Amino acid sequence: MEPVDRLVDSDDTVDVIAEDVPGYEFYVWYGVTAPAKTSPGAGPVFVVETVKGTFEVETYPNEAPKTVEHILALVKRNFYNGHRVHRQVPGFVAQFGDPLSRDVSKKHLWGTGGSMYAIGVNEASPLHTHETGAVATAHPGDPRQADSQMYIMLAPRHNLDGDYTVFANIAYGKKGATEAEVVANGVGTPPPSDNR
Repeated sequence: MEPVDRLVDSDDTVDVIAEDVPGYEFYVWYGVTAPAKTSPGAGPVFVVETVKGTFEVETYPNEAPKTVEHILALVKRNFYNGHRVHRQVPGFVAQFGDPLSRDVSKKHLWGTGGSMYAIGVNEASPLHTHETGAVATAHPGDPRQADSQMYIMLAPRHNLDGDYTVFANIAYGKKGATEAEVVANGVGTPPPSDNR
């Protein structure tokens, strides 16, 4: 996978289906080959391909078995293909996984959709926290209602620990990447340095 300067940045526009729209269309598939490096205890890897590049996500099935099983089942049936990043907050998160984001005319609803099958449990673990590069499930207020939407942390936010299930990490071969590493691997745009 080639490092790409910026894969997820909702401030830009990209030509998708013959019109400029915010957000990036992307495709996700189950990784057939293992990444060059993974973290200890990491499980299956899936690949996210955006119109600006590709990155790998390693999962943690030991700590979040139902969440990993649910997300991988969606990946294997191509559920995420054609989705757009519907939320990106510099220095915080990039979020995707809403099937409504395929339709620009439904932009006012982006962030409200899912696969219609909630995971049903909160598998938040103290072993995997909201570090930069962590991937967690989003939910509408109850962790048991998490479904297909997930977000990638662009900076540490430990106030989210315990309320959201961190089920994966961007595959760097270590936990707790710096925001610069996330950006270098194409997952966001860093905030201005004076906003730190």
